[in-house]
Amino acid sequence: MEGREPPEWSLTIISGLFSRVYFPITLLPENLRNISYILLQTYVLMLIREIMMKKVYNIQKISFIFQCLIFYSIIALLLGVILFRSALRKMRKESLID
Repeated sequence: MEGREPPEWSLTIISGLFSRVYFPITLLPENLRNISYILLQTYVLMLIREIMMKKVYNIQKISFIFQCLIFYSIIALLLGVILFRSALRKMRKESLID
């Protein structure tokens, strides 16, 4: 397992850079900024900042962020079901399970 640690660290650092953990994504170049909108962490951090740091809430912005998170949840659930079924089919085909 020691060989897996550097790639995991790299992914953690890269996702942190692109998801507003270390600095605002407005400082990123335009093409790199678009990558950050693909990451789920970006929306989670946007929601946390919007709720915790503001005295007056922008309900429309919070609603949009929730919609993005629900969309990601649905996609992740569907992808998980598809991959699970695919793995089961493969295991049955290779007679690893009944």
